Amino acid sequence: MPLMAVVFGDFTNTFGGLQPGALGIDPISTVDAFNSRNSKSSLNFVYIGIGVTVSTFFATLSWTVSGERISRRLRRYAHAENDLIEVYISRRCSVRILQSSIGLEPGRSRIGSLMM
Repeated sequence: MPLMAVVFGDFTNTFGGLQPGALGIDPISTVDAFNSRNSKSSLNFVYIGIGVTVSTFFATLSWTVSGERISRRLRRYAHAENDLIEVYISRRCSVRILQSSIGLEPGRSRIGSLMM
């Protein structure tokens, strides 16, 4: 988001260059120079949009992959625990599965913090 503020500031400075005597802003002498600066500023907005789209895609992809891996591990664990389900009371089994899933929680939070 700070990059967006800088690009928007450059875009508004383009319009300030039309007034002679604006402090800290280079004056624009011709319409072609004004159009050239505007097109460069507009391209910066497009580049930011492309960057946000690509990063959002990869963030969604990695969350999906990690969710699939976690669910696959939980399914494997549940299949391995079939004998326990028959032997133990259902309450003990559910507590054990809950404790195992709580053990996986720090890994999921680390993946989320790395992506942010």
